[in-house]
Amino acid sequence: MAMYPHQPLKSTPRRSFHIDYIDPLGGPGTLVMEGLSVGGTLKDAERRFPELTITRVYLQANGLKRIPS
Repeated sequence: MAMYPHQPLKSTPRRSFHIDYIDPLGGPGTLVMEGLSVGGTLKDAERRFPELTITRVYLQANGLKRIPS
């Protein structure tokens, strides 16, 4: 793994607050982060917010169903 000058020597701690991922029946879905709606897929969220830990995933079909992680 290449080291770049702007990278810290040890990794920064991950911020760990929940992200609710709501997927309307297989559609692209909406990320809801602490009440803030962020468009995109779960993979998009992992790319855009690598420091966050996604702890709750839901599918929206007849109400919210929790997906075990």
